[in-house]
Amino acid sequence: MKKRFFLLTIVFFIIIAVKANAMEVVDLLDRHVSINHKVSRIVAIGPGTLRLICYMDLANNVVGIENIEKKSTAPYMIANQQLLKLPVIGQGGPNSSINMEKILSVKPDVIFVTYLVDKNSAQMLQDKTHLPVVVLSYGQIATFNNDDFKKSLMLIGQICDKQDRAKQIISFLDKQFNYIKEISLNKPKVSAYIGALGMRGAHGIESTQSNFLPFELLGIHNVIQNVKSQGAIMVSKEEILKLNPQYIFIDLGGLALVENDYKKNPQFYKSLSAFRNHNVYIEWPYNFYATNIDNALIDTYFIANVVYKQNYNIKQIADEIYTFLLNKPLYDKMIKVYKRNLGKLNF
Repeated sequence: MKKRFFLLTIVFFIIIAVKANAMEVVDLLDRHVSINHKVSRIVAIGPGTLRLICYMDLANNVVGIENIEKKSTAPYMIANQQLLKLPVIGQGGPNSSINMEKILSVKPDVIFVTYLVDKNSAQMLQDKTHLPVVVLSYGQIATFNNDDFKKSLMLIGQICDKQDRAKQIISFLDKQFNYIKEISLNKPKVSAYIGALGMRGAHGIESTQSNFLPFELLGIHNVIQNVKSQGAIMVSKEEILKLNPQYIFIDLGGLALVENDYKKNPQFYKSLSAFRNHNVYIEWPYNFYATNIDNALIDTYFIANVVYKQNYNIKQIADEIYTFLLNKPLYDKMIKVYKRNLGKLNF
C-alpha cells in the first residue's frame, strides 16, 4: 500500500511539473504550437534563425547547426566558435530541404525555423518529428526591427524563459534607430550608391539594392530608387554613369571583383564623379543568411561619418554593439576576418 501511494505521489508531481512547463504559443505563421516540457536543447534552421538564438544568449543551448553556418564569417559565429563543433543537422541555404533524420539525431526540445517552410510544411515537419516547430521571421529579408522581428524575439523569450533578454534587445535597437534617424536632421541632402552587394554569390559594382537600410536610416538619397523602389537589382554600368551619385560604397564581399574590373575598364570608373572626387568607401557585408544587425548598425555609423562628416569612434561603437548583442567586443577580430577595415578606397 505504501509503495503504491509512493508511486502515485511521484506520478502526481511529474504531472504537476509537466503542466508547469506546458504552454501554447502562436508562431509567426499563426500556428498554435504546444510545448509540454522545459526547452533546453535547440535547433535553429533557415536564414537568420541561429543568429536570433545567439542574440538571445542561447548559443550554449544549440545542439546542432546547418552546414552553411560552418562556412559563415558572420559576427555571431565568430563570437560562438563552440558552435562549429556541433553535429550538422542539414545543408541549409537557399532552396535547401530539411533533414528530419539528422535533426532527430541530436534530440532537440524545439525546432526554430525561418523562411524555409510555409504553414503546411511546418505542420508536416512537426507531425513527422513529434517536436514543436516554431516559425520565426525577420519580416522582409534585408530588413529588421519591424513587428515580425520583435515578435520573434518575444516568442523565443517566452519559450526559453528569456523574456527579459528579448525586451532588452528590442529596447536597445529602438534607441539605436531613433538616435540614427536624428543624425540626418538639418543636413543637406546627398546622393549615394551601394555596389557589389552579394546575391547568392559575389557580384561586381552592378549589384545593388534600392532599399539599402543604412541609406534609409540616414535619409540619404539612394539613386537606385529612381530605377526600382524595392529590393535587390542588377544595373548596367551605363545606368550607374547616368545616375552619377556623389558617394559610392562598395560592399567588401564583392570588392575583389570591383578591383579586377577597374584594371580592365578604368575609364568607366574615372567617369564617375565619386571616383574622381575620392568619395568611394568600403562597407562591411551584413546580409549573409539574413541580416547581421550588428554589422548593419556599424556600417550605418561609418556611413554617417563619411556623408555627414560626423566623428563617431567606430571601434568603440562597434564593440558596444557586439558586446550587447553577442557578449564580446569583436571589432578587432572582424578586421582580421575581413582583412579590410571600413574606410576610403583608393585605386
